[in-house]
Amino acid sequence: MILAHSVLHYPATLGDVEVKGITGLAVETLQQAVAEGKRVKPVAVAEREGSRYRLVVGPAWLDWSHPLAQLGAEQMGIVYHTDVCGVISAAIVEETPMPPRQPCCGT
Repeated sequence: MILAHSVLHYPATLGDVEVKGITGLAVETLQQAVAEGKRVKPVAVAEREGSRYRLVVGPAWLDWSHPLAQLGAEQMGIVYHTDVCGVISAAIVEETPMPPRQPCCGT
């Protein structure tokens, strides 16, 4: 929802997001993905559908060469599919869900 608002300027609410859990995946599903050269990762996707966006969060089977498949447990990434620049990706290390508290004003 944060990216939908800030990047796409799309006023999404939690009710607009289709959520599929990743914790319920069976071990056999993950083993099958590896056997097929894939990696299962939790992914958020925004796909344009006319003047709206379809927002989905859930498990995705990614090729090992996909930028998001390369990320470790403490990393987050984003991939943009653009009409002018092709595919752009970026990643950061995020060790905890909350950033560390920064001292204020040099104290």
